[in-house]
Amino acid sequence: MFELPKDIKYELKKKYPEVNVSSFFNDIMNAMINKTFDDGSCTIRKFGKFTAFQTYSTRLKQNVCKFKFQLSTTFNKKILTDKYLMQKLPIKKKTVFNENNQKKCEQYKDQKKENYELRQLSRQTEKIKTNERLAKYEVLEILSENHKENNTDV
Repeated sequence: MFELPKDIKYELKKKYPEVNVSSFFNDIMNAMINKTFDDGSCTIRKFGKFTAFQTYSTRLKQNVCKFKFQLSTTFNKKILTDKYLMQKLPIKKKTVFNENNQKKCEQYKDQKKENYELRQLSRQTEKIKTNERLAKYEVLEILSENHKENNTDV
């Protein structure tokens, strides 16, 4: 079961006393993770996107699952230079990107590009799968309404 930090859980329990915050959060996380693995990605508007895909691991010498999260551009733009956040966040030293770093990164360029393309494909399949699932729910709702109407006429 996924656990929220105690302070966040406490705040949410105060705000929503009638809701079991732990199980609600757990259900949300499970739903997003399942959607990501079923559809290839799960978008959270104005926040970001979970993606999942297979890629070959040279270290393990087999296909592995990659599960990633990427911030949306709108959220990233909001927080990127926010003066209030900059005052609150601890300051980090500037990291120098030198020739050693460049050499280390060059061997992963092709894999990085391939992983990017796989994330793009995951995003495309999410839209298709979401629309299919919504259409299925709509048909089931229509059928259940028709079933209710037919039963009340008897």
